Amino acid sequence: MRRRYLVLQDGSVYRGYAFGANANAVGEVVFTTANVGYPESLTDPSYKGQILVFTSPLIGNYGVSQDQWESDSIQVSGVVVFDATSPSHYTSVMSLDEWLRREGVPGVFRVDTRALTVKLREVGVMMGAIVDDVNEGLRLVGDAPRYDEIDFTRLVSPKDIVSYGDDDEPCIGIIDCGVKLGIVRSLLARGFRVVRYPCTMWSKAISNCDGVLLSNGPGNPNLLNFLVDAVVDIIRDRKPTLGICLGHQVIALGIGARLYKMKYGHRAINKPVLDLLRN
Repeated sequence: MRRRYLVLQDGSVYRGYAFGANANAVGEVVFTTANVGYPESLTDPSYKGQILVFTSPLIGNYGVSQDQWESDSIQVSGVVVFDATSPSHYTSVMSLDEWLRREGVPGVFRVDTRALTVKLREVGVMMGAIVDDVNEGLRLVGDAPRYDEIDFTRLVSPKDIVSYGDDDEPCIGIIDCGVKLGIVRSLLARGFRVVRYPCTMWSKAISNCDGVLLSNGPGNPNLLNFLVDAVVDIIRDRKPTLGICLGHQVIALGIGARLYKMKYGHRAINKPVLDLLRN
């Protein structure tokens, strides 16, 4: 096994072993507490530009099957796990290691993910690099632009309009900032026609469809002033609208709210809920 390292911007180093592609990766280091669903997480466009740490110790045990993807390819910059296990599942077509190699994404395993998660929880998420040489990692992290300064939304938004379903069904126009395919599948299962519009073509989504969905996506919502104009138009037209994740934040900006970044985000399949009636 070959040594590989996760180097953080504060100079801390986490040792492990290489799997996946033979490459370096730089990105914002974040963690997810989901115990299952790693194919969905790795293909979620919301993770564009990030190195994803899995707190669950066993990742890869049911392999990879393409029906679980949230986009057409892996979106994360790199993967950090404690144990990348061999798959055993009848739907698996490849191992996690093979998948990462195929898509050019590096991973590191046997990292103390518990200690790493505690650090990110207490100090906050930060930039990091997956490398085979620590000094190279320090250089890459030092030279990399900060995650919050990059407009990732335009990188993952489609270049063309994509339509699903029958023309005679009610139409939901998605302003696509990096929508998960699971959202599209869910709308289709409920009898809607779905049209995905590039985020820069938001006006067509408003004018051509019965309802609008501002999708999830990566990056800093405070960089998306052009989408705030979309929210103003939606409110004026009284168009039925739903915002998910990044889209929810853009709607908040459009009605005058101010946003700040949490120390670490809620990345999982379980979400915290506060009962305001009973505190």
